[in-house]
Amino acid sequence: MNPYGRTYRRVFVMTGGDAAGVAQAMTAEIHAGFRAIGVNSTLLRVEEFHEAFARPIGERYAMISLNNRLRLPGVRKFGVMVDHPCTRYADLVEGEPTTSTLGWVDLSHLPAAAALSPGYAAVFLPHAGPDPVPDPLPASQRPIDLFFSGMLAPSWDRATWSALNPAAPPALVELVFETAERLAETLEPVLPIFAAVCAEHGIDARRDFKPEVFCWIVTKIHELAELSRRNAVLEALPDIAITIAANHLPASLRDRKNLRYLGHVDDFAEIRRLMGRAKVVLNTTSKFPIGSHERIWFGMAEGAAILADRSSYLDRQFGHLASMLFLPQRPIAAGDLDYLADLLHDNSALGAITDRAAVLYRDNHTWTQRVQVIDEALN
Repeated sequence: MNPYGRTYRRVFVMTGGDAAGVAQAMTAEIHAGFRAIGVNSTLLRVEEFHEAFARPIGERYAMISLNNRLRLPGVRKFGVMVDHPCTRYADLVEGEPTTSTLGWVDLSHLPAAAALSPGYAAVFLPHAGPDPVPDPLPASQRPIDLFFSGMLAPSWDRATWSALNPAAPPALVELVFETAERLAETLEPVLPIFAAVCAEHGIDARRDFKPEVFCWIVTKIHELAELSRRNAVLEALPDIAITIAANHLPASLRDRKNLRYLGHVDDFAEIRRLMGRAKVVLNTTSKFPIGSHERIWFGMAEGAAILADRSSYLDRQFGHLASMLFLPQRPIAAGDLDYLADLLHDNSALGAITDRAAVLYRDNHTWTQRVQVIDEALN
């Protein structure tokens, strides 16, 4: 990278006190990553914006934000898009394509976004994490066998989901459930699966649904698939010491004597502290079949082994029981995760997994590496 060849001299990374803890942590790491590659970066809270721009900046600059929410005509912007384009549909159509570049965390999101709202420059920008902690606890000193943080919900069948979404007709409920169930069996992105399910029912998904309705349905499919998968994985865990930080504890988990439930924890520094005390960090989501989720990298930064869904992106570097623990690429069955009970008592084997993962993570997946993608896109 040649700093003298940049078309900008400074970046402002937008954050906010009312943002979720993980979003604040992410913007702080993006800011630190820019500084690490020699770019003058300012981490700017939303409430400080007007004061910061009360006078001319005096040099060329770019604005960095999460999810393309800045509305600044004529200003060079980069949006770090942390979810599926359908979930971010309003941010797409209300944004400014002529002055904005979008970075998508999954490779399949680029064509999906282009179909929904053409005109944006776009790049593949997988999630990343902070620099690794210098002296992570060894496995033998970690009191938590497995840690999970994220959204949970009661297990839904068609009747309970319909009650939560009364505007959805029975035919649409069937489309949602069929697509969500197929997502658990493949690394294929959601849109071709949904289109195929619709075609089997004589529906052309793009023609027969308005874009905002289409995006609502896809978002609900992801939500159903993700929350159902999380419940299934947590229910299948053997008798190990589990800690969960979530908004809800499903009834199927409430009688487990080996489980500690913390409720919702928005303080991401506390989430990271818990990751640093866990042997394994669980991450499961159906939204990134050709990308990654941020909790994978935060967990690795804290020296934990990662138990996660496969993605074709992760498969290129990480191997099951070599540098990561991969969930089966199908619905979870009884006994699938029983091997964890033995592995968690083998500190040598667990340490070998985290040691190999630490090298791959340090060299390829921190925000210091990822901001170089943003830097190139802004030039």
